[in-house]
Amino acid sequence: MARIQKMYSCLKFLLMVFCGIIFLSGFAFLGFGAWMKYDSIYNVKVMGLFYQYLDDLAYICMGMGVLLCLVGLTGFYTAQKENWCLITLLFFSLTVLFCTKVVGIVFSLAYRDLCVEMVREVSSKSLITTYMGPAASDPVSSYKCCGFENSIQDFETSAFATNTGLKYPKICCIDKTSSACDGNNTTAGLIYPESCFSKLMDGIKEKFVAIGSTVVAICVMEFMAMIVSMVLFVKRSDEEHYRNHYTLAV
Repeated sequence: MARIQKMYSCLKFLLMVFCGIIFLSGFAFLGFGAWMKYDSIYNVKVMGLFYQYLDDLAYICMGMGVLLCLVGLTGFYTAQKENWCLITLLFFSLTVLFCTKVVGIVFSLAYRDLCVEMVREVSSKSLITTYMGPAASDPVSSYKCCGFENSIQDFETSAFATNTGLKYPKICCIDKTSSACDGNNTTAGLIYPESCFSKLMDGIKEKFVAIGSTVVAICVMEFMAMIVSMVLFVKRSDEEHYRNHYTLAV
C-alpha cells in the first residue's frame, strides 16, 4: 500500500512538472504571437489582405498562449488538491488543446503548398486593386523590401499608381528621407530590389524549426499530462467508490 501511495505521489509530481512546462509554453505562444504582431517582417502593409490574415493569426497565437497558461495553472493546482471536478476539467481541456494542435499540424503539412499559393494570389490581387500606400499611422517596414513579388513592377498597374501617378511608395526606398525618393526615380541603388513575399517566406523558414519543435514538445507534454490526469482520475474514483461503499456498510 505504501508503495502504491509513493507511486501516486510521483505521478502528482510529474503532473506538476508537465503542467509547469505547459504554463511556460503558454508564454512561448504569447511571445510568438507578439513577434508576428509587431516584428518588422509582418509590418509590411504592401502585402494587402495577407497582412490582416497574419494579424488575426497573431491574436489566435496569443489567445492560445493565454489558454495554455490557464490550463497549466489549473493542472498545478489539481495535482496538489486532487479534486475530482478539477481533474475532469483538466483532462478535457488538455484533450481539446492536444487535438487542436494535432489537427493544425496535419493541416499545415498537408496543405502547405496550397496555402502558399493562396496567399500569393490573394495578396498580389489585393496589392493591385486596394493598396493606396502607407497611412501616417502605419509602421514603416525596416525589413528592406519592396512590392509583393517583383519589387516596383508590382505597382505598375495598381490602384496606387493610377491614383497617385507614382511608380512606388516611399517605403520602397533604401533612404526614405532622400530627395531622390520621389516615387518616380528608379535609379539603381535607390530602391530595395527584393520583394516582401520572399522576405516573409525566408523569415518564416528561419523560425519554422524552432516553432515546430516547440509545438511538438507542447503536444508531448499535453499527452503525458492527459495520461497522468486519467490515472489520478481513476484513483480518485476508486477512493470515492470505496468511501461510499464503506459508509453504506457501516
